Amino acid sequence: MCEYCGDPTVAADLPTPDIPKLRKLYEWACEQDALRKKSFRAGDYDLTEWAQGQWAQKIVGVEGVCGTAYCIAGKAAAEAGATWTEQQLSGEHGGSTCTLPNGRVMTVRIFAQQDLGLSHSEASRLFHGTNDIGTIHHVLRDIWERAGEKFDLTLPEHLTDSD
Repeated sequence: MCEYCGDPTVAADLPTPDIPKLRKLYEWACEQDALRKKSFRAGDYDLTEWAQGQWAQKIVGVEGVCGTAYCIAGKAAAEAGATWTEQQLSGEHGGSTCTLPNGRVMTVRIFAQQDLGLSHSEASRLFHGTNDIGTIHHVLRDIWERAGEKFDLTLPEHLTDSD
């Protein structure tokens, strides 16, 4: 079935997921999520680099700005050399934008979707602003399955810690 038009008789040409990039992003988000849990336990500020609800935001701590936090799409764009821009696109492809190394401006979501080889629905699920690590793990399992890859990502240990 074509995910774009919904016609069950039309086969969609889906992009090939970039499993190594997706793995790297997942590992980064897991590491950041573990740091977040540790900082909450210690009563410290949440100064981790992963903020799923924003493509890029400044992290402000006690001593001022100390970095940038990204969602999964924003981190993918930044890793590919894109930079945040104030420009907002309107219409169907509106949203936060980035400037690519070649100077082209496009939405962070569309760039990350293309760069990671995701379908529209996979990108929508993976980039959703309320996702936690467990949800991201589940979405990646579906992406691995579509790619015909053996799913070998594990849930982070800190999600099952009882202390």
